[in-house]
Amino acid sequence: MFEMTNGIKITKNEFQLCHNEKFPLFYVGVGENTYEMSHGNFNIQKFYGCKVPLKKFNVLENNEGTFKIRFYNEELFLDCLFELSDEHIKINLLDHSEGLNRLWINIPADVNEEIYGCGEQYSYLNLRGKRVPLWVSEQGVGRNKRDLITHFANYKDDAGGDWYTTYFPQPTFVSSKNYYCIVYDYSYMEFDFTHKDFHQLEIHNIPSAISFGIGKTLLESVKLLTKEIGTPTMLPDWVYDGVIVGLQGGTEVVIPKIENALNKGLKIAGMWIQDWEGKRVTAFGKQLMWNWVYDNNMYPYLPKTIEELKGKGIRTLGYINPFLALEGSLYKEASEKGLLVRKPDGSEYHVVVTTFPAAVLDLTNPKTREWIKNVIKSNMIGIGLSGWMADFGEYLPTDAVLYDGAPAELYHNRYPVEWAKINRQAVEEAGKIGEIVFFMRAGNLGSGKYSTLFWHGDQMVNWSKDDGLPSVIVAAQSMSMSGLSLTHSDIGGYTTLAKNVPEIVWTKRTKELFMRWAEQATFT
Repeated sequence: MFEMTNGIKITKNEFQLCHNEKFPLFYVGVGENTYEMSHGNFNIQKFYGCKVPLKKFNVLENNEGTFKIRFYNEELFLDCLFELSDEHIKINLLDHSEGLNRLWINIPADVNEEIYGCGEQYSYLNLRGKRVPLWVSEQGVGRNKRDLITHFANYKDDAGGDWYTTYFPQPTFVSSKNYYCIVYDYSYMEFDFTHKDFHQLEIHNIPSAISFGIGKTLLESVKLLTKEIGTPTMLPDWVYDGVIVGLQGGTEVVIPKIENALNKGLKIAGMWIQDWEGKRVTAFGKQLMWNWVYDNNMYPYLPKTIEELKGKGIRTLGYINPFLALEGSLYKEASEKGLLVRKPDGSEYHVVVTTFPAAVLDLTNPKTREWIKNVIKSNMIGIGLSGWMADFGEYLPTDAVLYDGAPAELYHNRYPVEWAKINRQAVEEAGKIGEIVFFMRAGNLGSGKYSTLFWHGDQMVNWSKDDGLPSVIVAAQSMSMSGLSLTHSDIGGYTTLAKNVPEIVWTKRTKELFMRWAEQATFT
Protein backbone atom coordinates (compact mmCIF):
# COMPACT_ATOMS: atom_id res chain seq x y z
CA MET A 1 0.00 0.00 0.00
CA PHE A 2 1.33 3.44 -0.98
CA GLU A 3 -0.05 6.43 0.95
CA MET A 4 0.76 10.13 0.73
CA THR A 5 -0.87 11.98 3.62
CA ASN A 6 1.43 14.35 5.50
CA GLY A 7 4.30 12.32 4.11
CA ILE A 8 4.87 8.94 2.49
CA LYS A 9 3.99 5.52 3.86
CA ILE A 10 4.60 2.22 2.05
CA THR A 11 3.20 -0.83 3.85
CA LYS A 12 3.35 -4.53 2.99
CA ASN A 13 2.50 -7.16 5.66
CA GLU A 14 4.68 -6.29 8.68
CA PHE A 15 7.11 -4.20 6.65
CA GLN A 16 6.89 -0.43 6.39
CA LEU A 17 8.83 2.46 4.89
CA CYS A 18 7.82 5.97 5.81
CA HIS A 19 8.89 9.56 5.29
CA ASN A 20 7.86 12.78 6.98
CA GLU A 21 9.58 15.87 8.34
CA LYS A 22 10.10 14.29 11.78
CA PHE A 23 11.31 10.97 10.35
CA PRO A 24 13.01 11.54 6.96
CA LEU A 25 13.60 8.48 4.85
CA PHE A 26 16.96 9.78 3.62
CA TYR A 27 19.92 11.76 4.85
CA VAL A 28 22.72 12.74 2.47
CA GLY A 29 26.17 14.10 3.05
CA VAL A 30 29.82 14.42 2.20
CA GLY A 31 32.72 12.58 3.78
CA GLU A 32 36.13 11.04 3.35
CA ASN A 33 37.74 7.90 4.73
CA THR A 34 41.36 6.99 5.32
CA TYR A 35 42.49 3.37 5.16
CA GLU A 36 45.63 1.82 6.62
CA MET A 37 46.20 -1.80 5.56
CA SER A 38 48.48 -4.22 7.38
CA HIS A 39 48.51 -7.80 6.08
CA GLY A 40 44.91 -7.48 4.87
CA ASN A 41 43.69 -5.91 8.12
CA PHE A 42 42.35 -2.37 7.88
CA ASN A 43 42.28 0.60 10.21
CA ILE A 44 39.54 2.87 8.82
CA GLN A 45 39.07 6.46 9.95
CA LYS A 46 35.88 8.27 8.91
CA PHE A 47 35.54 12.02 8.45
CA TYR A 48 32.21 13.74 7.80
CA GLY A 49 31.74 17.12 6.17
CA CYS A 50 27.98 17.12 6.65
CA LYS A 51 24.92 14.93 7.23
CA VAL A 52 21.70 16.60 6.07
CA PRO A 53 18.10 15.33 6.33
CA LEU A 54 16.01 15.59 3.16
CA LYS A 55 12.72 16.49 4.85
CA LYS A 56 10.68 17.63 1.86
CA PHE A 57 9.44 15.64 -1.11
CA ASN A 58 7.74 16.13 -4.42
CA VAL A 59 6.14 13.43 -6.59
CA LEU A 60 7.51 13.94 -10.10
CA GLU A 61 5.77 10.97 -11.76
CA ASN A 62 2.96 8.69 -10.60
CA ASN A 63 2.34 5.61 -12.72
CA GLU A 64 0.83 2.25 -11.86
CA GLY A 65 3.31 0.54 -9.55
CA THR A 66 6.04 3.18 -10.00
CA PHE A 67 6.58 6.55 -8.37
CA LYS A 68 9.34 9.03 -9.15
CA ILE A 69 9.96 11.19 -6.09
CA ARG A 70 12.37 14.01 -5.36
CA PHE A 71 13.55 14.29 -1.74
CA TYR A 72 15.10 17.67 -1.01
CA ASN A 73 15.83 20.59 1.28
CA GLU A 74 16.80 24.17 0.48
CA GLU A 75 20.08 23.17 -1.21
CA LEU A 76 20.26 19.42 -1.90
CA PHE A 77 18.12 16.85 -3.71
CA LEU A 78 17.87 13.12 -4.35
CA ASP A 79 15.68 11.67 -7.12
CA CYS A 80 14.34 8.14 -6.62
CA LEU A 81 12.17 5.77 -8.61
CA PHE A 82 10.08 3.46 -6.41
CA GLU A 83 9.02 0.18 -8.04
CA LEU A 84 6.30 -1.68 -6.13
CA SER A 85 5.07 -5.24 -6.64
CA ASP A 86 3.48 -7.93 -4.48
CA GLU A 87 6.79 -9.14 -3.06
CA HIS A 88 9.23 -6.29 -3.71
CA ILE A 89 9.87 -2.63 -3.12
CA LYS A 90 12.85 -1.36 -5.08
CA ILE A 91 14.24 2.15 -4.74
CA ASN A 92 16.35 3.18 -7.75
CA LEU A 93 18.50 6.21 -6.99
CA LEU A 94 18.49 8.16 -10.24
CA ASP A 95 20.09 11.53 -9.61
CA HIS A 96 21.42 13.72 -6.82
CA SER A 97 23.14 17.00 -6.06
CA GLU A 98 26.71 17.19 -7.26
CA GLY A 99 29.39 16.24 -4.76
CA LEU A 100 27.31 14.00 -2.49
CA ASN A 101 29.04 10.74 -1.51
CA ARG A 102 27.21 9.63 1.63
CA LEU A 103 23.68 8.28 2.04
CA TRP A 104 21.70 7.20 5.10
CA ILE A 105 18.34 5.44 4.90
CA ASN A 106 16.07 4.96 7.92
CA ILE A 107 13.92 1.83 8.21
CA PRO A 108 11.24 1.53 10.94
CA ALA A 109 12.04 -1.19 13.50
CA ASP A 110 10.56 -2.94 16.54
CA VAL A 111 12.22 -3.50 19.90
CA ASN A 112 11.77 -7.28 19.70
CA GLU A 113 12.84 -7.56 16.06
CA GLU A 114 15.73 -9.88 15.21
CA ILE A 115 18.22 -9.20 12.41
CA TYR A 116 20.32 -11.80 10.57
CA GLY A 117 22.78 -11.85 7.71
CA CYS A 118 25.26 -9.16 6.61
CA GLY A 119 27.26 -11.93 4.95
CA GLU A 120 29.60 -14.01 7.06
CA GLN A 121 29.44 -12.98 10.71
CA TYR A 122 31.39 -15.13 13.18
CA SER A 123 30.54 -13.77 16.63
CA TYR A 124 26.83 -12.92 16.59
CA LEU A 125 23.96 -14.46 14.66
CA ASN A 126 21.30 -11.96 15.76
CA LEU A 127 22.73 -8.54 14.90
CA ARG A 128 20.02 -6.51 16.67
CA GLY A 129 21.78 -4.06 18.96
CA LYS A 130 24.95 -4.09 16.83
CA ARG A 131 26.50 -1.59 14.44
CA VAL A 132 27.98 -3.72 11.65
CA PRO A 133 30.78 -2.39 9.41
CA LEU A 134 30.86 -4.02 5.97
CA TRP A 135 34.37 -4.14 4.50
CA VAL A 136 36.24 -7.07 2.93
CA SER A 137 39.34 -7.87 5.02
CA GLU A 138 41.20 -10.58 6.85
CA GLN A 139 39.05 -11.80 9.72
CA GLY A 140 41.90 -11.42 12.23
CA VAL A 141 43.50 -13.73 14.77
CA GLY A 142 41.47 -13.91 17.96
CA ARG A 143 38.82 -11.34 16.95
CA ASN A 144 38.05 -10.22 20.50
CA LYS A 145 39.60 -7.12 22.07
CA ARG A 146 39.37 -8.75 25.52
CA ASP A 147 41.26 -11.84 24.37
CA LEU A 148 45.01 -12.24 24.98
CA ILE A 149 45.59 -13.84 21.58
CA THR A 150 43.98 -10.83 19.89
CA HIS A 151 46.22 -8.45 21.84
CA PHE A 152 49.28 -10.52 20.92
CA ALA A 153 48.32 -10.53 17.21
CA ASN A 154 47.79 -6.77 17.32
CA TYR A 155 51.13 -6.26 19.03
CA LYS A 156 52.94 -8.35 16.40
CA ASP A 157 51.20 -7.34 13.16
CA ASP A 158 48.00 -5.34 13.86
CA ALA A 159 46.28 -8.58 12.90
CA GLY A 160 43.94 -9.30 15.82
CA GLY A 161 40.72 -8.17 14.18
CA ASP A 162 37.42 -7.59 15.98
CA TRP A 163 34.00 -9.22 16.27
CA TYR A 164 32.85 -7.67 12.96
CA THR A 165 35.95 -8.24 10.79
CA THR A 166 35.18 -10.72 8.04
CA TYR A 167 36.35 -11.99 4.67
CA PHE A 168 32.80 -11.92 3.35
CA PRO A 169 30.61 -8.98 4.32
CA GLN A 170 27.46 -8.58 2.27
CA PRO A 171 25.14 -5.54 2.27
CA THR A 172 22.02 -7.61 2.91
CA PHE A 173 20.01 -8.59 5.96
CA VAL A 174 16.79 -10.39 6.79
CA SER A 175 14.39 -9.46 9.57
CA SER A 176 12.13 -11.49 11.84
CA LYS A 177 9.42 -9.15 10.49
CA ASN A 178 9.70 -11.27 7.33
CA TYR A 179 11.50 -8.97 4.95
CA TYR A 180 14.99 -8.61 3.50
CA CYS A 181 17.06 -5.65 2.37
CA ILE A 182 19.79 -5.39 -0.30
CA VAL A 183 21.97 -2.35 -0.93
CA TYR A 184 23.37 -2.41 -4.46
CA ASP A 185 26.81 -0.91 -3.97
CA TYR A 186 30.37 -1.95 -3.10
CA SER A 187 31.40 1.00 -0.95
CA TYR A 188 32.21 0.87 2.75
CA MET A 189 28.98 0.68 4.77
CA GLU A 190 27.78 0.46 8.35
CA PHE A 191 24.43 -1.11 9.16
CA ASP A 192 23.25 0.31 12.48
CA PHE A 193 20.74 -1.90 14.31
CA THR A 194 21.22 -0.25 17.72
CA HIS A 195 18.23 2.12 17.73
CA LYS A 196 14.98 1.24 19.46
CA ASP A 197 12.53 2.14 16.70
CA PHE A 198 14.54 2.33 13.48
CA HIS A 199 17.52 0.87 11.62
CA GLN A 200 19.91 3.23 9.86
CA LEU A 201 22.05 2.08 6.94
CA GLU A 202 25.10 4.29 6.29
CA ILE A 203 26.50 4.00 2.77
CA HIS A 204 29.74 5.71 1.75
CA ASN A 205 28.55 6.32 -1.78
CA ILE A 206 25.23 6.96 -3.50
CA PRO A 207 24.15 3.39 -4.40
CA SER A 208 22.37 2.45 -7.60
CA ALA A 209 19.46 0.86 -5.76
CA ILE A 210 18.11 -0.40 -2.45
CA SER A 211 15.77 -3.39 -2.62
CA PHE A 212 13.32 -4.84 -0.11
CA GLY A 213 11.58 -8.19 -0.42
CA ILE A 214 8.62 -9.21 1.70
CA GLY A 215 7.70 -12.81 2.49
CA LYS A 216 5.01 -14.47 4.56
CA THR A 217 7.65 -16.14 6.76
CA LEU A 218 11.32 -15.63 7.54
CA LEU A 219 12.19 -18.71 5.47
CA GLU A 220 10.29 -17.36 2.48
CA SER A 221 12.11 -14.04 2.85
CA VAL A 222 15.47 -15.85 2.74
CA LYS A 223 14.35 -17.73 -0.38
CA LEU A 224 13.35 -14.48 -2.07
CA LEU A 225 16.68 -12.92 -1.11
CA THR A 226 18.57 -15.88 -2.56
CA LYS A 227 16.58 -15.68 -5.78
CA GLU A 228 17.36 -11.97 -6.19
CA ILE A 229 21.11 -12.14 -5.52
CA GLY A 230 21.68 -15.41 -7.39
CA THR A 231 21.03 -19.04 -6.51
CA PRO A 232 24.16 -21.13 -5.76
CA THR A 233 25.14 -23.96 -8.10
CA MET A 234 24.64 -27.55 -6.96
CA LEU A 235 27.85 -29.34 -6.03
CA PRO A 236 29.18 -32.23 -8.14
CA ASP A 237 28.09 -35.67 -6.94
CA TRP A 238 31.68 -36.80 -6.31
CA VAL A 239 32.04 -34.26 -3.48
CA TYR A 240 29.66 -36.37 -1.39
CA ASP A 241 31.54 -39.65 -1.91
CA GLY A 242 33.89 -39.22 1.06
CA VAL A 243 36.23 -36.78 2.74
CA ILE A 244 38.52 -34.34 0.95
CA VAL A 245 41.88 -34.62 2.69
CA GLY A 246 44.30 -31.71 2.71
CA LEU A 247 47.88 -32.90 2.25
CA GLN A 248 51.19 -31.25 1.40
CA GLY A 249 54.81 -32.16 0.87
CA GLY A 250 55.09 -33.62 -2.64
CA THR A 251 54.17 -36.89 -4.31
CA GLU A 252 56.48 -38.99 -2.12
CA VAL A 253 54.70 -37.68 0.97
CA VAL A 254 51.05 -37.43 -0.02
CA ILE A 255 50.54 -40.71 -1.90
CA PRO A 256 51.69 -42.95 1.01
CA LYS A 257 49.32 -41.02 3.28
CA ILE A 258 46.44 -41.58 0.87
CA GLU A 259 47.24 -45.30 0.69
CA ASN A 260 47.48 -45.53 4.47
CA ALA A 261 44.10 -43.82 4.89
CA LEU A 262 42.49 -46.14 2.34
CA ASN A 263 43.95 -49.18 4.11
CA LYS A 264 42.38 -47.93 7.34
CA GLY A 265 38.98 -47.86 5.66
CA LEU A 266 38.65 -44.12 5.10
CA LYS A 267 36.44 -43.20 2.17
CA ILE A 268 38.24 -40.46 0.21
CA ALA A 269 36.55 -38.27 -2.40
CA GLY A 270 39.44 -35.94 -3.03
CA MET A 271 43.04 -35.04 -2.28
CA TRP A 272 43.66 -31.32 -1.91
CA ILE A 273 47.29 -30.32 -2.42
CA GLN A 274 47.76 -26.59 -1.90
CA ASP A 275 51.47 -26.81 -2.69
CA TRP A 276 51.01 -28.25 -6.17
CA GLU A 277 52.83 -25.15 -7.48
CA GLY A 278 55.70 -25.36 -4.96
CA LYS A 279 56.49 -24.00 -1.51
CA ARG A 280 58.53 -21.40 0.32
CA VAL A 281 59.53 -21.33 4.00
CA THR A 282 58.80 -18.08 5.88
CA ALA A 283 58.55 -16.91 9.48
CA PHE A 284 54.87 -17.93 9.30
CA GLY A 285 55.86 -21.50 8.39
CA LYS A 286 55.68 -23.43 5.13
CA GLN A 287 53.85 -21.35 2.55
CA LEU A 288 53.08 -21.61 -1.12
CA MET A 289 54.99 -20.43 -4.18
CA TRP A 290 52.39 -18.37 -6.00
CA ASN A 291 53.38 -19.30 -9.53
CA TRP A 292 50.47 -21.22 -11.05
CA VAL A 293 52.41 -23.99 -12.78
CA TYR A 294 52.82 -27.41 -11.18
CA ASP A 295 56.17 -27.94 -9.44
CA ASN A 296 57.91 -30.79 -11.21
CA ASN A 297 60.36 -31.25 -8.34
CA MET A 298 57.74 -31.74 -5.63
CA TYR A 299 55.15 -33.38 -7.88
CA PRO A 300 56.93 -35.03 -10.83
CA TYR A 301 54.51 -36.26 -13.51
CA LEU A 302 51.57 -34.71 -11.61
CA PRO A 303 49.07 -35.15 -14.49
CA LYS A 304 49.75 -38.90 -14.44
CA THR A 305 49.32 -39.04 -10.65
CA ILE A 306 46.00 -37.17 -10.98
CA GLU A 307 44.81 -39.63 -13.63
CA GLU A 308 45.77 -42.65 -11.51
CA LEU A 309 43.98 -41.30 -8.44
CA LYS A 310 40.87 -40.51 -10.48
CA GLY A 311 40.85 -44.13 -11.61
CA LYS A 312 40.51 -45.05 -7.92
CA GLY A 313 37.62 -42.61 -7.44
CA ILE A 314 39.79 -39.89 -5.87
CA ARG A 315 39.79 -36.40 -7.36
CA THR A 316 42.72 -33.98 -7.02
CA LEU A 317 42.29 -30.34 -6.04
CA GLY A 318 44.79 -27.48 -6.14
CA TYR A 319 45.10 -23.85 -5.17
CA ILE A 320 45.22 -20.39 -6.77
CA ASN A 321 44.88 -16.75 -5.74
CA PRO A 322 45.00 -13.35 -7.50
CA PHE A 323 48.63 -12.71 -6.45
CA LEU A 324 51.83 -13.59 -8.27
CA ALA A 325 55.15 -14.47 -6.65
CA LEU A 326 57.83 -12.02 -7.75
CA GLU A 327 60.23 -14.95 -8.27
CA GLY A 328 57.89 -16.77 -10.66
CA SER A 329 57.70 -17.00 -14.44
CA LEU A 330 54.05 -15.93 -14.49
CA TYR A 331 54.85 -12.69 -12.67
CA LYS A 332 57.44 -11.80 -15.30
CA GLU A 333 54.91 -12.42 -18.05
CA ALA A 334 52.12 -10.47 -16.34
CA SER A 335 54.46 -7.58 -15.56
CA GLU A 336 55.64 -7.32 -19.16
CA LYS A 337 52.02 -7.32 -20.37
CA GLY A 338 50.97 -4.60 -17.89
CA LEU A 339 48.37 -6.77 -16.15
CA LEU A 340 49.07 -5.70 -12.55
CA VAL A 341 47.69 -3.16 -10.09
CA ARG A 342 49.77 0.02 -9.87
CA LYS A 343 50.61 2.75 -7.38
CA PRO A 344 49.81 6.44 -7.99
CA ASP A 345 53.43 6.93 -9.14
CA GLY A 346 52.96 4.32 -11.88
CA SER A 347 55.05 1.55 -10.31
CA GLU A 348 53.61 -1.88 -9.55
CA TYR A 349 51.77 -2.21 -6.26
CA HIS A 350 53.30 -5.12 -4.33
CA VAL A 351 51.48 -6.06 -1.13
CA VAL A 352 52.87 -7.97 1.84
CA VAL A 353 50.50 -10.81 2.68
CA THR A 354 52.42 -12.57 5.45
CA THR A 355 56.16 -11.98 5.24
CA PHE A 356 56.80 -11.57 1.51
CA PRO A 357 55.65 -9.14 -1.20
CA ALA A 358 53.46 -10.18 -4.12
CA ALA A 359 52.01 -8.52 -7.22
CA VAL A 360 48.23 -8.08 -7.52
CA LEU A 361 46.25 -8.87 -10.66
CA ASP A 362 44.28 -5.89 -12.01
CA LEU A 363 40.86 -7.43 -12.59
CA THR A 364 39.50 -4.26 -14.21
CA ASN A 365 41.74 -4.96 -17.22
CA PRO A 366 40.00 -7.27 -19.75
CA LYS A 367 43.40 -8.59 -20.85
CA THR A 368 44.22 -9.58 -17.26
CA ARG A 369 40.96 -11.47 -16.98
CA GLU A 370 41.56 -13.41 -20.19
CA TRP A 371 45.17 -14.11 -19.23
CA ILE A 372 44.43 -15.56 -15.79
CA LYS A 373 41.46 -17.54 -17.17
CA ASN A 374 43.80 -19.13 -19.68
CA VAL A 375 46.24 -19.94 -16.85
CA ILE A 376 43.42 -21.70 -14.98
CA LYS A 377 42.21 -23.57 -18.05
CA SER A 378 45.67 -24.64 -19.21
CA ASN A 379 47.70 -25.14 -16.04
CA MET A 380 44.97 -26.40 -13.70
CA ILE A 381 41.99 -27.82 -15.57
CA GLY A 382 44.33 -28.91 -18.34
CA ILE A 383 46.36 -31.21 -16.06
CA GLY A 384 43.22 -32.82 -14.64
CA LEU A 385 42.45 -30.90 -11.44
CA SER A 386 38.83 -31.31 -10.36
CA GLY A 387 38.80 -28.22 -8.18
CA TRP A 388 40.80 -25.72 -6.19
CA MET A 389 40.77 -23.14 -3.47
CA ALA A 390 40.39 -19.70 -5.09
CA ASP A 391 41.94 -17.90 -2.16
CA PHE A 392 42.15 -14.26 -1.03
CA GLY A 393 40.57 -11.21 -2.67
CA GLU A 394 40.80 -8.95 0.41
CA TYR A 395 44.04 -7.10 -0.31
CA LEU A 396 43.29 -4.45 -2.94
CA PRO A 397 44.79 -1.22 -1.53
CA THR A 398 42.40 1.73 -1.58
CA ASP A 399 45.02 4.05 -3.09
CA ALA A 400 45.78 1.70 -6.00
CA VAL A 401 45.45 2.88 -9.60
CA LEU A 402 43.30 0.54 -11.69
CA TYR A 403 43.27 0.02 -15.45
CA ASP A 404 39.68 1.22 -16.00
CA GLY A 405 40.04 4.27 -13.75
CA ALA A 406 37.62 3.00 -11.10
CA PRO A 407 38.35 4.35 -7.59
CA ALA A 408 40.05 1.49 -5.74
CA GLU A 409 38.13 2.41 -2.56
CA LEU A 410 34.87 1.63 -4.37
CA TYR A 411 36.30 -1.45 -6.14
CA HIS A 412 37.83 -3.02 -3.03
CA ASN A 413 34.66 -4.85 -1.93
CA ARG A 414 33.91 -5.81 -5.52
CA TYR A 415 37.32 -7.38 -6.14
CA PRO A 416 36.52 -10.84 -4.65
CA VAL A 417 33.24 -10.93 -6.60
CA GLU A 418 35.13 -10.42 -9.86
CA TRP A 419 37.70 -13.01 -8.76
CA ALA A 420 34.85 -15.49 -8.30
CA LYS A 421 33.38 -14.57 -11.68
CA ILE A 422 36.70 -15.19 -13.44
CA ASN A 423 37.06 -18.64 -11.87
CA ARG A 424 33.48 -19.44 -12.83
CA GLN A 425 34.02 -18.34 -16.43
CA ALA A 426 37.16 -20.47 -16.70
CA VAL A 427 35.20 -23.55 -15.60
CA GLU A 428 32.33 -22.73 -17.96
CA GLU A 429 34.63 -22.14 -20.93
CA ALA A 430 36.32 -25.48 -20.25
CA GLY A 431 32.91 -27.18 -20.29
CA LYS A 432 33.35 -28.43 -16.71
CA ILE A 433 30.34 -26.95 -14.87
CA GLY A 434 28.88 -29.70 -12.70
CA GLU A 435 32.23 -31.49 -12.48
CA ILE A 436 34.67 -28.97 -10.98
CA VAL A 437 34.28 -27.36 -7.56
CA PHE A 438 36.24 -24.28 -6.49
CA PHE A 439 35.86 -22.74 -3.07
CA MET A 440 36.50 -19.25 -1.76
CA ARG A 441 36.68 -17.37 1.53
CA ALA A 442 36.36 -13.72 0.40
CA GLY A 443 33.23 -12.33 -1.17
CA ASN A 444 30.52 -9.72 -1.36
CA LEU A 445 27.23 -9.13 -3.12
CA GLY A 446 27.07 -11.39 -6.18
CA SER A 447 29.69 -13.93 -5.13
CA GLY A 448 27.05 -16.57 -4.43
CA LYS A 449 26.01 -16.95 -8.06
CA TYR A 450 29.61 -17.43 -9.22
CA SER A 451 31.53 -19.50 -6.66
CA THR A 452 30.55 -23.14 -6.27
CA LEU A 453 31.39 -23.29 -2.55
CA PHE A 454 32.62 -21.12 0.33
CA TRP A 455 34.77 -21.96 3.31
CA HIS A 456 35.00 -20.00 6.52
CA GLY A 457 38.67 -19.10 6.32
CA ASP A 458 41.42 -19.39 8.91
CA GLN A 459 40.11 -20.17 12.38
CA MET A 460 42.16 -20.68 15.52
CA VAL A 461 42.73 -24.30 16.54
CA ASN A 462 40.77 -23.81 19.76
CA TRP A 463 37.29 -23.45 21.26
CA SER A 464 37.09 -19.65 21.33
CA LYS A 465 33.70 -18.10 20.60
CA ASP A 466 35.02 -15.48 18.19
CA ASP A 467 37.68 -17.42 16.25
CA GLY A 468 37.49 -21.11 17.11
CA LEU A 469 35.09 -23.98 16.48
CA PRO A 470 32.00 -22.12 17.81
CA SER A 471 32.60 -19.27 15.35
CA VAL A 472 32.14 -21.45 12.26
CA ILE A 473 28.68 -22.52 13.47
CA VAL A 474 27.58 -18.89 13.64
CA ALA A 475 29.33 -18.18 10.32
CA ALA A 476 27.48 -20.98 8.53
CA GLN A 477 24.13 -19.80 9.88
CA SER A 478 24.74 -16.15 9.04
CA MET A 479 25.79 -17.06 5.51
CA SER A 480 22.67 -19.16 5.04
CA MET A 481 20.65 -16.12 6.16
CA SER A 482 22.51 -14.23 3.43
CA GLY A 483 21.47 -16.61 0.65
CA LEU A 484 24.72 -18.62 0.77
CA SER A 485 23.88 -22.15 1.85
CA LEU A 486 26.92 -24.10 0.58
CA THR A 487 29.72 -23.57 3.11
CA HIS A 488 32.30 -25.54 5.04
CA SER A 489 35.34 -25.04 7.27
CA ASP A 490 38.77 -26.55 7.78
CA ILE A 491 38.29 -29.47 10.18
CA GLY A 492 40.38 -28.71 13.25
CA GLY A 493 40.92 -25.07 12.35
CA TYR A 494 44.03 -23.53 10.82
CA THR A 495 45.94 -20.92 12.86
CA THR A 496 48.38 -22.42 15.36
CA LEU A 497 50.49 -20.43 17.83
CA ALA A 498 53.15 -22.83 19.04
CA LYS A 499 56.48 -21.40 17.93
CA ASN A 500 58.31 -18.32 19.17
CA VAL A 501 55.26 -17.13 21.14
CA PRO A 502 54.68 -16.53 24.87
CA GLU A 503 53.35 -19.58 26.70
CA ILE A 504 50.21 -17.69 27.67
CA VAL A 505 49.02 -17.58 24.02
CA TRP A 506 50.37 -21.02 23.03
CA THR A 507 47.68 -22.70 20.91
CA LYS A 508 47.89 -26.09 19.25
CA ARG A 509 45.22 -28.44 17.91
CA THR A 510 44.04 -31.27 20.16
CA LYS A 511 42.50 -34.59 19.16
CA GLU A 512 39.29 -33.69 20.98
CA LEU A 513 38.95 -30.46 19.00
CA PHE A 514 39.66 -32.25 15.73
CA MET A 515 37.02 -34.92 16.36
CA ARG A 516 34.35 -32.43 17.45
CA TRP A 517 35.08 -30.30 14.40
CA ALA A 518 34.80 -33.39 12.19
CA GLU A 519 31.36 -34.07 13.67
CA GLN A 520 30.30 -30.50 12.96
CA ALA A 521 31.57 -30.72 9.38
CA THR A 522 29.91 -34.07 8.74
CA PHE A 523 26.43 -33.27 10.02
CA THR A 524 25.98 -29.69 8.77
